[in-house]
Amino acid sequence: MIEKVGGRNVTADDVKFVYDTFRDKTQSIYYDNLEYVDKIEVIDKYSVRFHMERPVMFFDQIMGSGFYFIFPREQLEVKQAWEAWPIGTGPFMMQHHKFQEYMEGIRHPKYTEVDRAGFRQPYVDKLRGDYLADDNVSKAAYRSNQLDYRASTDLTDLEDMLSTNPESIVWIIPQDPNVHTSWAINWNNPVFGNSENGLKMRRALSMSIDRKGLTDLIYGGAGVPSYSTPYNFMGLKAPVSWDELGPYYQYNPTEAKRLMTEAGYPNGYDIEFLGATGDGAVAYVVAVQQQLAASGFRLTVKELETTVRTNQRNEKNFKDVTSGGQDAGYDMEMNIARLYIRPDAPRNYGSVNDATLMDLAEKQRYELDYDRRVQMARGVHARYLEIIPTLHILSRHRMTLRHPWLHNWGDNIMSWLCCWGAQQSRQVFMDDTAPSGRAGTRGKDGTWGNPFDRQGRKV
Repeated sequence: MIEKVGGRNVTADDVKFVYDTFRDKTQSIYYDNLEYVDKIEVIDKYSVRFHMERPVMFFDQIMGSGFYFIFPREQLEVKQAWEAWPIGTGPFMMQHHKFQEYMEGIRHPKYTEVDRAGFRQPYVDKLRGDYLADDNVSKAAYRSNQLDYRASTDLTDLEDMLSTNPESIVWIIPQDPNVHTSWAINWNNPVFGNSENGLKMRRALSMSIDRKGLTDLIYGGAGVPSYSTPYNFMGLKAPVSWDELGPYYQYNPTEAKRLMTEAGYPNGYDIEFLGATGDGAVAYVVAVQQQLAASGFRLTVKELETTVRTNQRNEKNFKDVTSGGQDAGYDMEMNIARLYIRPDAPRNYGSVNDATLMDLAEKQRYELDYDRRVQMARGVHARYLEIIPTLHILSRHRMTLRHPWLHNWGDNIMSWLCCWGAQQSRQVFMDDTAPSGRAGTRGKDGTWGNPFDRQGRKV
């Protein structure tokens, strides 16, 4: 822990320092969505003003994202602090944090947010997250009531849990628009680059993958098509269906072979996947490897230690493909711009260089009309399906279970509870049926979930 932070309040100087750091290209790969900030001005101790180069209607969504978190200057100055102890401004104070052990936070007595009834948050006294070595340990912990909440990655797992805990409350989201298994394709490699033959090879690569078959195999069918543009950006209320994705998303190894021959690879192509340690044995990678072989793509996996692999991806130093390329975002700017605004954009890992996508990504930054922005998103989607700039593979359902005594706990399409939706933890509460000393108590008004008054005293 960094002693000199000393539990002090966050100030406007902290906010300015953080955003100035994120805007610095030498220190951050997240500067691209802050390029329209002209300067940041401290007004007083707790007020800061952002001066923009032009109107930006989506800036509040960028500030609310999981990338631009506020941290103390001291934590950046003491580099090892990132590995030692999280320091934040949230509703819980960290009491223990150790990699592959557990994390525990207790209720912050001075947290200032109140609910609509005027009661101070958070409601629970303590949150704890344990490291669980594998699914069997996680299942046993849920069944023995040591876990209040658990996620399932496929239907087999979900049905297994419900067979022993049928009283569980199940929460299913068909697709988080920002959670995909996708690979960046290296456009700097002439094989896949911005040429007619590169286009044919990208299309052939896409047509060599049976995405529906993979979804059935890996997730028991509990998934939907994976593609670049979030469906809600396109004004849709549900993910696009399998038959709406055009010819280059259909599994067709015969046509893929024909395209490869036209591109100059009649005998196939040795394609390299840059992965982290262990990726070569991951089920979906093995399945993709087998599917690609039918078209003549001979996939080998180059495994590197995770940090090394990430650095090489960030530096765009890979031969053919690598995992990564779909980032989370509440707005088109957070998703489309960072993927396609220009080849050298820091998170355009494949250096995608397409004039149509770049034009749409730039124009949406200046378009304030919602309906026209929807049409732009649809234009990006259509162009993506036409040229396959990246390789989207899988997008699973988000399926979770919780015990009935846990309340105010659930994902939404843009923020799972584990990640961007973690702010919901301040509103979580337990009723009096919770076991092992975790039971909640009712307030004086007889309701659950508001045990503290405006001064933070229990009622």
